[in-house]
Amino acid sequence: MSKNSKEILFAETARQRLAEGIAKLAETVCYTLGPKGRNVALDKGWGSHAVTNNGNAILRTVSLEDPFENLGAQLCKEIASKLKTKCGDGSTTAVLLLYQMVLQAVKYIASGASPVLLKKGMERTIGHLTRVIEESSIPVISDEEILALAKVSAHGAFSEEVGQIICDTIKKVGKEGVVVIESGRSMETTVEVVDGMRIDRGYLSSYFVTDPESHRVELKNPLVLVTDQKVNSIQEILPLLQSVALSRQELLIIADDLSSEALSTLVINKLNGTLKVAAIKAPGFGDQKRGLLEDICTLTGAQFITEALSYNLKNTTTDMLGKAAHITVTKEHTTLVEGKGNPADLAARAALLRREAGEAENDYDKKKLLQRSAKMQGGVAVIKVGASSETELDYKKQLFEDSLNATQSGMAKGVVIGGGAALFHASRGVAETLSLEGDEFLGGRIVEEASEALVRQLAENSGMNGDVIISEILGSGLKTAGFNVLTRRVDDFKALQIVEPTEIVIESLTHAGSAAAMVVLSEALVVELPPKKRKSAPQHAAMH
Repeated sequence: MSKNSKEILFAETARQRLAEGIAKLAETVCYTLGPKGRNVALDKGWGSHAVTNNGNAILRTVSLEDPFENLGAQLCKEIASKLKTKCGDGSTTAVLLLYQMVLQAVKYIASGASPVLLKKGMERTIGHLTRVIEESSIPVISDEEILALAKVSAHGAFSEEVGQIICDTIKKVGKEGVVVIESGRSMETTVEVVDGMRIDRGYLSSYFVTDPESHRVELKNPLVLVTDQKVNSIQEILPLLQSVALSRQELLIIADDLSSEALSTLVINKLNGTLKVAAIKAPGFGDQKRGLLEDICTLTGAQFITEALSYNLKNTTTDMLGKAAHITVTKEHTTLVEGKGNPADLAARAALLRREAGEAENDYDKKKLLQRSAKMQGGVAVIKVGASSETELDYKKQLFEDSLNATQSGMAKGVVIGGGAALFHASRGVAETLSLEGDEFLGGRIVEEASEALVRQLAENSGMNGDVIISEILGSGLKTAGFNVLTRRVDDFKALQIVEPTEIVIESLTHAGSAAAMVVLSEALVVELPPKKRKSAPQHAAMH
């Protein structure tokens, strides 16, 4: 525990400083919201800079000098990170909702409202809105619906191009297929379907991450160790790791498990730059696990390191490892692209799985075997994004990522009318609907007022008056009306197929509400004093 001096703030003063930190980040990213969102210039140090409208990228770079305000900033960054990991989008939306909730809550508490009852009212309201939005969600089935979602999600000058390519790519690999976005080497964007598969296992440590913005591990031309054994000690694979490090190649370890000692040693070597490595647990359970590992071996050309074949980790050499052109590892899954296994072996493996499916004794086993066979043959679609400059490439890649994430989310969990309109309409009069009373009623009003923020901000980013637009939406009498950023008028979003993924709306609301509740109930803040303040007596209480 640190022995440095601490500074403490209490009650209203504490909440106000948290709110000020949240406000600074929210007011920075709110201008990026929507198709007419503006850019933010970032100083990256050493004379370099970047200009972006990616809310998550902006949030990651901000750290406030005031330690109390910085706690609020960290709260924004935390919910943005969670949204990015779970949904791939929605960071700016969540931070804007959090800001509006905290802004109103702090005012009510300063006027004498009970933080506990405010929180209760907020939670009841958010729970109700979540159910209403889920009930209004509609499935995305037809190609036309997929195309509409892909285009809307890829806002801006490239929306037509990006939306069409995403839609066409999903057609190629199917709705359950795997799509990967990469940088191309020309001005033209191309799509290629290659051998590959996605494993439902993510990295064992976030310290393996190589791309902090997307929270992913990116491995280029890596070697692949596949084993059903547990790595109990780093000594078991030390000779192998030394060989891989000397060859300056990257490595993915797929094992039954790793001991904490083995995992921490891998992390240290990765952080030191000695070895670019990542580790995941073997997918599946029981007998299915062995089969899935054999599938991976076939795809990558790896030797299966298993005691059943008299192989052990200590005697494993680099020529027993598999290979792939590219591997991406996220918190939840791993995607292997262009495995270097023998194509004839892949076809034979897929045929074997189909035969086993035909002989399966129950529907569950049959379904799983057919899914594995399809994975062996379906491949992975790689979209190689083309652009005329590095800046344009970064921008277009982000559009493709946003469009793909939103489209896949919409296909999985449905869509609602977009532009914040679904949340706006669901929240009208919600405090009265739930018969909330007293300070709980005020909690409901906090959520209702915050739910206007998205529509208001989209309008203001388009050069319109937010209050006027909200009045026009309410005056239209349509429960599906919203502000159309492209036409700068109120339209029927259902008729125009202007939609957004249900999951992103709900997750943004619930994460923002959860973070706002933390602020509401914060009665004290404790921070470490900056060095320049330690010599002078602090104005507030201090402890050692």
